[in-house]
Amino acid sequence: MSRRIYTEEVQQKVIELHTREKLGLKAISKWFNGKPGRTTIERILREAGVYQGPQRMLEQHKQRADRQQRVIEQEKQWRHRMAVCLWNLRNGVGIETSCHQNGWKPTSVWNHIRERKAYHQLRCRLDNQVISERFIQRECGWVSSAFPREGKFCDEIALRLEQIGIPYLREAQVGGTRYRADFVIKETVIEAKVDTTHNQMKKCIGQCWLYLHFGFKNILVVIPDDVRLDSTIEDALKRMGVQIVRLERFSITLIKPRQANKKAISPLHPR
Repeated sequence: MSRRIYTEEVQQKVIELHTREKLGLKAISKWFNGKPGRTTIERILREAGVYQGPQRMLEQHKQRADRQQRVIEQEKQWRHRMAVCLWNLRNGVGIETSCHQNGWKPTSVWNHIRERKAYHQLRCRLDNQVISERFIQRECGWVSSAFPREGKFCDEIALRLEQIGIPYLREAQVGGTRYRADFVIKETVIEAKVDTTHNQMKKCIGQCWLYLHFGFKNILVVIPDDVRLDSTIEDALKRMGVQIVRLERFSITLIKPRQANKKAISPLHPR
């Protein structure tokens, strides 16, 4: 065994390469161009009490190989998902629709596929006319075509309220919380929905429950005339005491209670 004494700087560097960089004896010796050799490096590490031995180095190599294999498998998985989405896109099926059919997260798939050259080439070739899930929902009647955004639908409701002469509060806070209702008229809450899909209507049921909890007696859910509502959701809202109104009959629904109240208040004159 070589008994050549090296400086403390060399010994500290050997210890640092072995503990921090996880280099073996041969790699450390190669880093120093062969001097010190592997035997001397082993002696320095043993004297410092940091020598891990060949068994530990084999375990580290195995762990590194396992990590590399996991990365390779993950890359194969993402390549498969992108290939499926691009193939379906060529056949007219949107990427988000493919993700929902296979149980993948659309956001994660988009993060990988939006940077690929093949996607941009295909998108240009299809001239952006891709059948998306939103298009299918609109064709089936779950999303309004007359009011593609809820803001425009709320503007139409506000215009009709002004025509009737009913004062209202728009986007008002409910119960002093961060929750906001579309329209508040004294003890009446009006919630506008242009999307009657299952997920959106479940949120609507939760909103109506909060309004009931905060003491509002009358709750109206206004939907456009060109959408259809699932019978199960409609029955659930009616059981909660929520009134579902089409935009066509919205003004009539608000005028009738006012006329009834005026008749009740007017005095009775004897004949």
